[in-house]
Amino acid sequence: MVVMSKRKILYTANLQRIGKLFRIGALALFLAGIIGFVWCFYYGNILVFVVAGIFVFGMCWELVQISKWRRGVYEIYIDSMGLHVHSDEPHVGKSFSVAAMNLHHLIRKRMGNGEDIEHEFYVEEKNGERHKLSPKLANYDLSVMDIFEEIASEFPSVKIVEE
Repeated sequence: MVVMSKRKILYTANLQRIGKLFRIGALALFLAGIIGFVWCFYYGNILVFVVAGIFVFGMCWELVQISKWRRGVYEIYIDSMGLHVHSDEPHVGKSFSVAAMNLHHLIRKRMGNGEDIEHEFYVEEKNGERHKLSPKLANYDLSVMDIFEEIASEFPSVKIVEE
């Protein structure tokens, strides 16, 4: 039987800090698009004008999406109840919880061939349902295999599987 008295945090990413870095980059691209848009307007090339307009619109859209990251975290933790993933921003990854008695496998799935090999990581329940660990923008320092090993050591019935 697993006895764990309190929450053990395995990974935390501050989305506000990451969002701020992306906002700076998006603003720089937005300004470059505006300059290109104005340049095209004065020199009369309609095709380049339309392309620059689409680029500026795209940057505006991304700026709005990224600017929502004013607060929040992406956090992976375990406790006596099971494994929990909390995300304040659904675009980074979805929140989910799996009860300790329902944890079955931790899966590392190989994607791609040759030098372009990437991995996707899943938590599988005994009923076959899979939950993807997908911290898209927060994974710059995330070592999922270390997290999987920590979970497997806390819940001995859980196995790490390669696909």
